[in-house]
Amino acid sequence: MPFEKMPVLSVDGVMIPQSFAIARYLARQFGYAGKSPLEEAMVDALGDQVKDYFNEAYPYFIASHQQKPAEELEKLKNEVFLPARDLLFRYLENFLKKSKSGYLVDSGLTWIDLFVVDHLGTLCGFEPSTLDGHELLSNLRKKVLEVPEIEEWVAKRPVTQV
Repeated sequence: MPFEKMPVLSVDGVMIPQSFAIARYLARQFGYAGKSPLEEAMVDALGDQVKDYFNEAYPYFIASHQQKPAEELEKLKNEVFLPARDLLFRYLENFLKKSKSGYLVDSGLTWIDLFVVDHLGTLCGFEPSTLDGHELLSNLRKKVLEVPEIEEWVAKRPVTQV
């Protein structure tokens, strides 16, 4: 294992580490990276912005996972998580406003749409009102979850706790 941690994807005996490297590799293999080099770069930029958000919100996620006292969680939520989330949502909504496809880039569904929608589902599981006032993100989530293969998988996948 190259970095001594999961996830890794083994391809022809080569171990590819890191979730975003794996996502980008698979996206290029199956046509979900963007349809031009410029679009691929924009999808990658969105992926990097999502990583920035996770780094900023990390203290809140860890405290929540560790079931810290409610007062501490509320403080982290208001001072760390919500500002990071709101900034990410603003950036994503700006891309959606410009897109002709209803996805984050003009050519259609990409790996970053899948990643974002998966995370939105997690957030909505914690706080059902997460997407209130965010119609563009709600529409993106609905659009992705209505892709027949995704809809079929979501209906039968195991339910897991985060």
